[in-house]
Amino acid sequence: MSYESDIVPILSANCYSCHGTNTNSGSMGIILEGYSNIKAKADAGTLIGVITHASGFPAMPKDGPKLSDCNINKIRAWINQGTQDN
Repeated sequence: MSYESDIVPILSANCYSCHGTNTNSGSMGIILEGYSNIKAKADAGTLIGVITHASGFPAMPKDGPKLSDCNINKIRAWINQGTQDN
């Protein structure tokens, strides 16, 4: 999986409207735009927890439908491949 071609489009379409750099410092102070920001959430396990609606994590996107299984699997694969900036 490529960060630029596979992951950024998913995040841009589903996350940046609330968690982007130009959205009033991100919802709840969480900014996902930019590689270092998303890598930190991916490495901590938070990203998978929120997008899979796992117990103990706030379901994201907030007030929106869960990401498709395909998009979740792309993000999971990117994480499993070492969250590369590629």
